[in-house]
Amino acid sequence: MAVAGVRDYVSWSMQKDYDRKVMQNFLKPYRLLIVSLVFLFFYQGMVQAGDFPKYGIPNSEIRKFSSEFTGSDYEILTWVPNSYIKEPDRKYPVIYILDGQWDFCNVEASIRNNFADGAIPEVILVAISFGGETSEHMKIRTHDCLPVEIGDADSLRGGGAPQFFRFIKKEVIPLIELNYRVDESYRVLGDVVMEG
Repeated sequence: MAVAGVRDYVSWSMQKDYDRKVMQNFLKPYRLLIVSLVFLFFYQGMVQAGDFPKYGIPNSEIRKFSSEFTGSDYEILTWVPNSYIKEPDRKYPVIYILDGQWDFCNVEASIRNNFADGAIPEVILVAISFGGETSEHMKIRTHDCLPVEIGDADSLRGGGAPQFFRFIKKEVIPLIELNYRVDESYRVLGDVVMEG
């Protein structure tokens, strides 16, 4: 009876150690993300002086922009790395993202962390966000990103993608390249909803 109890305890103890190691290995890749989110939380309220309003993180700014192609108002959120100010002759790759109202802070933190790990070069981040207050972000995003209309008048529709991507190519990119030191041969456009 005593031997069975010891065996059960040893088996339970080994399972507990195994579970702890599995959890540690599972959390290991997310440690940097967790630390980044805590760091980001404390820096949300920071503001710097400059020509345009700041977004709440260092080295960032907001520009209001009305598109001739889409007829919509946007906010163009930009962030530059610390070296941008220290190295005035250097040009930087640019990452353009959509849904800046949701993703700007997270992507900025991810960029800083990946640069610190040596995974990517320093870049300028540009996020396109909707200007003003609206609760219909998905309806607007669907219109902007789908090339044809789908559904009926009450459901999500598309059809605005040609104008929206013309807005990015003919208005946003030239705005950024005119106002920032960018490497024009190194651009990336990405997002997580439907535009890839």
